[in-house]
Amino acid sequence: MADYNPEIIRKYANRLYRQANTLIAVFIICGAAIGVFLGFRFVLPLTFALRLDPNLSSLIVPLAGLVAGVLVGLLVGINCAFRIKLQAQTALCLAQIEENTRKP
Repeated sequence: MADYNPEIIRKYANRLYRQANTLIAVFIICGAAIGVFLGFRFVLPLTFALRLDPNLSSLIVPLAGLVAGVLVGLLVGINCAFRIKLQAQTALCLAQIEENTRKP
């Protein structure tokens, strides 16, 4: 049987925190890419069909998609990161409980 080692739990929690912070950045990048793609794929042809200024539309539509994608990615990333950080805090809390209740 393995011995209890609270340092492993702390390393695990630190790894979860790094993973959560990386996840936010990944969701922002993916959201931006998807937003620009959707802007080009669906909205830009619509602006040409409505006979809007093509020079203005070709600049604003991808930029609007980028901003919307970044915001959605940020919100989704923060929610996912929160769950991972909660998991890390739970592990740290259990380690602290064990430390506080350990028999001398």
